[in-house]
Amino acid sequence: MPPRKKPRTALFDAPDWGDTLAIRAIRLGDTIVVRMTVLLEPFGITPLQYNVLRILYVRDEQNEGLPIGVIGNALIASAPDVTRLIDRLEKLAHLERVRKSDDRRVVRVRLTDSGFTLVEKIHVALLAHHHSLFAKLPKSELKRIAEDLQRVLDQFQT
Repeated sequence: MPPRKKPRTALFDAPDWGDTLAIRAIRLGDTIVVRMTVLLEPFGITPLQYNVLRILYVRDEQNEGLPIGVIGNALIASAPDVTRLIDRLEKLAHLERVRKSDDRRVVRVRLTDSGFTLVEKIHVALLAHHHSLFAKLPKSELKRIAEDLQRVLDQFQT
């Protein structure tokens, strides 16, 4: 005897735009991360590791270092263990931990010359990569979509 057909109640009569937006955002994010992973592979780092290096490059102009918590809060995607992420980048010699002489308890992280050079080397390739992802859209449309996405993201800020 064939199994009895169950009624399906988790279907939509009309498009549910919130659901559609969430699914498309997830698919877009996943596509971008997968392609960025491929781009960064020859450089020996992951997108999350690049994000850490980029945060230090942009926010630590004086090269005094940033606290790990500041780096963790600035990441594009949350990381469960920022300390291990920092450890891996330190082993690759792209960053270093520094302590202030007046308070040895305070640990900061800063780019090494290798990390600084790597960010600059990747920057041009990454910009070209991002431009190619959206090459079929006019700049005005990209700007509108970016602004719309920011408005959506702003709703999640606490």
